[in-house]
Amino acid sequence: MEMLFQFSPEQAVLIVGVSLTVMFILSIIIQFRIFEKIVVTGYALTTIQKIDSSGSMFWVAVVGWVIVYALDAVISSGLYVMFSSTSESLASTSAILRLIYTAIVLSLPGRTGHEKAPSL
Repeated sequence: MEMLFQFSPEQAVLIVGVSLTVMFILSIIIQFRIFEKIVVTGYALTTIQKIDSSGSMFWVAVVGWVIVYALDAVISSGLYVMFSSTSESLASTSAILRLIYTAIVLSLPGRTGHEKAPSL
């Protein structure tokens, strides 16, 4: 596989580690400092009003999530480079599984973890 940039496995480990750390911190900030103050689960009108009054914070959060998912692609490439010296099949499998994970997460509807339990 021809790569756009050539990295050593050691550099790939550093890139993956930094990317995961940035993803973690950015996700925490976006979810718990921005979205929880804007999104009111079950109340669309209130949520729209809060988005409207939040200024650019909503769009900062959206751009933040785009960065998080772009970092997922960087991590997939880094995993490929990390494992390519060990096993080509392991490298391909780890990169593909990470991309599948990213695709699944992107396809899920927005969940904040604070949904009301369904009434029985």
